[in-house]
Amino acid sequence: HPRYRAPLGDDLREMLDTAIRGQLRVAVVLAAIRDLVTGPLSDPTGNWSSNDSLKQFLGFVDAELGMEPWFNDHFPDPLKLAHAGACLTLLSAAAAQTNDDGFELV
Repeated sequence: HPRYRAPLGDDLREMLDTAIRGQLRVAVVLAAIRDLVTGPLSDPTGNWSSNDSLKQFLGFVDAELGMEPWFNDHFPDPLKLAHAGACLTLLSAAAAQTNDDGFELV
C-alpha cells in the first residue's frame, strides 16, 4: 500500500545503517518486515496509521522479536509504518551483502 512506502530521510537512513552495522540481526528483522509488508500492511481492509511506530508494530506481530534485547536496543525508534517499504529495501540490500552467519562478505 502506498501509505507504507515513504522514503527514509537522511537521518533515518543513517540510524538504520548504524543499526545494521551494529547489533541488529538483519535476517531476523528482514523476515519480520517482509511478513509485515506482505501480510497486514498489504491488506486493503487494514486501517493502520502510517504514523504508528514500526518498532512497536513489529513487536506486536512477532512477540519473540519484540522481547529481544538487541532489537529493542538497536532498532531505530523514530521509524514509522510509513517507512516499512524503504526499510524492507534497505535490509534486503544489507542481507545480500552478508553471509548466513551475519558476517559481511568482502
